[in-house]
Amino acid sequence: MKFDGFNQRLRQAIGGETIYSFAKKSGISEPLLRKYLSGESVPSLEKAWKMAVTANVSLDWLAGKGAPHVIQQSSSMVSLDHNSQRLSIPPGDGAVKEFGGFSARLKKALGDETPHAFSNKCAIANSSLYSYLKGRVVPNIERAWKMAVVANVSLDWLAGGGCKESQPDQNGAGSGDNDAYVYIPLYEPVLRGRKGPGNLSANVLTHLAFPADSLHKQKLCPQQLLAIPVMGDSMAGILNAGDIVMIDLERNQLDADALYVIRLNDQLYAKRLQRLSDGSACIINENKAYRDVLVTKAQVNDIDIMGRVIWTSSWM
Repeated sequence: MKFDGFNQRLRQAIGGETIYSFAKKSGISEPLLRKYLSGESVPSLEKAWKMAVTANVSLDWLAGKGAPHVIQQSSSMVSLDHNSQRLSIPPGDGAVKEFGGFSARLKKALGDETPHAFSNKCAIANSSLYSYLKGRVVPNIERAWKMAVVANVSLDWLAGGGCKESQPDQNGAGSGDNDAYVYIPLYEPVLRGRKGPGNLSANVLTHLAFPADSLHKQKLCPQQLLAIPVMGDSMAGILNAGDIVMIDLERNQLDADALYVIRLNDQLYAKRLQRLSDGSACIINENKAYRDVLVTKAQVNDIDIMGRVIWTSSWM
């Protein structure tokens, strides 16, 4: 494992919010935030904690350690209310409540290991580690990440809250190379605000792990992928209520007879779209209890296509 991609995850966490607004909410200067986003520098653990709290994401995910999850939610307990057709996630106890007590938690993380041995494993100077243990200074997020990895504890816990245990890899192992997996955000299928996927930033429910090599073989860009649950039964037979679909945001043009996720009245639906010979298009429901919708040639460009469905239980 190596520490990288922090600036990309931070950009994803900010989503459609302006840099000015996010900086103000997190109490971090805008110039400094821009440095973090450009990768020019990394924040201290405390500043990273502030940004994680503001974005409502976990420090572990922001730093690239363990399976991503949204704080104040449990990423491992996702259920579907079949009456309302909405995903619900029960409250969790893994949220970072406040920043503090880092030195005391670091001492607990070391356990019986000597500071000298621990600092060698972390590739951190002995003097720096002693400063952290004495509470004189707080490390930056990269050094904190190294210590969390070596101690096999949660970075959220080190920062002052959540569960101590490190999040297991998605294959069930307690540790390993997380680079083997890519984590795709699962969004609530309801949009707020203007058109565009950027408005999904506040609605992340959890993240789903996919083998990185499988995405590579499909020539997909992970940053352009997201997943949503299927709503209703209009596509029953192909997609049933509660199924999860992954879409490619780059493929948002009607260039093939295929399944797409489209926006209708601020909700996201998976539908089959078919381009007809006269330039018009048809929105097709698999469940024939629902009428298909004919879209005239003049209105085709008004179809708000979020992206093409590329995966349900297998590649499409």
